[in-house]
Amino acid sequence: MEIEPFMAMVAERMPYLDGGRLFKASAELARLAPLERKLSRVLSGALRDLHDDKRVTLDPIGDAKQTYALTQEPHAVKSIKTVSLQMEAVHV
Repeated sequence: MEIEPFMAMVAERMPYLDGGRLFKASAELARLAPLERKLSRVLSGALRDLHDDKRVTLDPIGDAKQTYALTQEPHAVKSIKTVSLQMEAVHV
């Protein structure tokens, strides 16, 4: 899945995370600058953990206009273009 629709799904289903209405309202109250194409520390860490646990695959291939940057942490994944769910890790 491309990162744009993935981020829209995250914002809709978890409004307290990046791009969600509660996240935006809190950022506005705190007068924080928009993150643009950068992920918060919380979402960056969660996605990296899921990637390390092999529940998702974060693919950084692409140019800067197509990717989202993660927070600067000591990790191999620095940006994301696509997110792939690992079907064996998905439990319905």
